[in-house]
Amino acid sequence: ASTFQLIICLNMSSSPSSFFVEKSSTAVINITHHFAYFSSYTAGPALCCKLSIAPPPASFAKHADGCISVPSNGCMSSVIDTVNNFVYIGTFSTTAYVNFSEVCKIDVDPANFVSISCIMMPEGATVLRTGVIDIANQLVYFGTQTSVAKVCKVNIASGSFAKHSDGCIDM
Repeated sequence: ASTFQLIICLNMSSSPSSFFVEKSSTAVINITHHFAYFSSYTAGPALCCKLSIAPPPASFAKHADGCISVPSNGCMSSVIDTVNNFVYIGTFSTTAYVNFSEVCKIDVDPANFVSISCIMMPEGATVLRTGVIDIANQLVYFGTQTSVAKVCKVNIASGSFAKHSDGCIDM
């Protein structure tokens, strides 16, 4: 019988990258390319960090690409499109006493690791706490953690990263 055990724990604040991950809050995995992406909730710019998770004897380590900034204070949720190599991160930010959320698109093709763009969610659709992806219909849905929960629909079709015309609905 197999046992459940801790094999190794990676310290995200270790060098060679100068980035420091304050609080890991969401993660996705791409088994095909052997990478995991952990995102943070911080007091400053949030980070998305790339880890190599290749099976043994390869090492479990922070990838040479390290971490990239996500233009937000906090990454709250994430989904991955393993067909087109994008991660979509649901965020939450506060600026000058205004709360807002964005969905940020990260290119995670093995040859790239860059933040592409972010789109603002409508007023009242903040703290994107959950997310699901519908790859077949090229849509992502993010649910809010608000007093009246909302679900927002985003079009991720090639060349069309935008809020869907259906917008957000109250739950």
